[in-house]
Amino acid sequence: MPDARHRLAWHARVASRISCLPWARINRLVAGLTIVNATVDLAVWMIRLLPGTIDDLPLLAVLGLLSGVMAWHGRLAGHGAGLAFYGLQLAGYFSYDSLHAFPLLGALSLALVVHLPAGVLIVNMFALTMLAASAALLWWNLRTRQAVRTR
Repeated sequence: MPDARHRLAWHARVASRISCLPWARINRLVAGLTIVNATVDLAVWMIRLLPGTIDDLPLLAVLGLLSGVMAWHGRLAGHGAGLAFYGLQLAGYFSYDSLHAFPLLGALSLALVVHLPAGVLIVNMFALTMLAASAALLWWNLRTRQAVRTR
């Protein structure tokens, strides 16, 4: 029995140390920004509905809300969904002849605009930064959970 109590106490110490690390604060910051981004996206979608036009369901915004809430609670799936959420917002393309348009999805955007001979490529730098942060946090969470399990 003392072994089980000792292991439980050790896991509690490790968990409290991990929660005090700056990574835990960054995890909350990324989750909060994801929730804000998805909420703004939902608000923009609702404003577009006011004139009476029927638009697609805001699936991207719902994915962002789920991602942010799960990441806020420390779930690995939250950062995985964050990769999908920000990956879909990464770039948009508009051709000059208006035949091909792949719009930039999402409401929050810091755009890098690249003028090409046939059109304009828009890269969302905010989404790129958040995609990198979600990938780093997913990697960190996987690594620390695996280290806790092996001890």
